[in-house]
Amino acid sequence: KTKADGFYEKNPAREIPIKQMMGKAPTENSKGVRLVNLPQVRDIMNEEYEKMLAGDLTAQQALDNVVSRGNAAIKEAMGN
Repeated sequence: KTKADGFYEKNPAREIPIKQMMGKAPTENSKGVRLVNLPQVRDIMNEEYEKMLAGDLTAQQALDNVVSRGNAAIKEAMGN
């Protein structure tokens, strides 16, 4: 979608690292998170951790919430 929207035509330097990472087989040093909605999942994590630090949830409850909310957000982003 980003490419189709013309983002890289306006910002060609932003495509260079993507081409470098995607142009060859992954190695131990190049494998990483490729999550379409990483900012949303990160927000979910932060929200749940804040609840834990405020004493509203145990650590286990916060982690369980991150897993369930994060998985739901990923499924939604992937169209499942």
